[in-house]
Amino acid sequence: MHFFGLSLEGIRIAGGILITTYGFAQLNPNPERHHSPAEHEEAMSKRDISFTPLAMPLLAGPGAIASTVSIASTIPREHVLLAYLSSLLGIALTCVLCTLILSQSSKLMRYLGVNGANALTRLMGFILLCIGVQLVIDGVLGLR
Repeated sequence: MHFFGLSLEGIRIAGGILITTYGFAQLNPNPERHHSPAEHEEAMSKRDISFTPLAMPLLAGPGAIASTVSIASTIPREHVLLAYLSSLLGIALTCVLCTLILSQSSKLMRYLGVNGANALTRLMGFILLCIGVQLVIDGVLGLR
């Protein structure tokens, strides 16, 4: 971060804005979004396009990285080893849960149905929106 001249507050604000944007997009989906002919052609040539464009940006994108950096910066110095070990355990648990959920997504979709999936998307969008706003608040307060 120091090499690029980035402050922790700047990362928090940028990450918060990014996460807020994802959350807002999930609260207000745009079913009328049109794809370019090149996007449509590439999607049609693939067997399954769901993993790359939908899952990866939220799982390991800039918002996730900014959140991790922001949370890691709040670790107290006297408990660094314990905090890092618990953080690594949390990341590992998240990876396992994501793997299980993504591998069973077709069963989950049959159980939820379209309306349940839409409701869950909006609920998760609201949670993302709240996380993003909190990151922005933390970044602005840190500027004082």
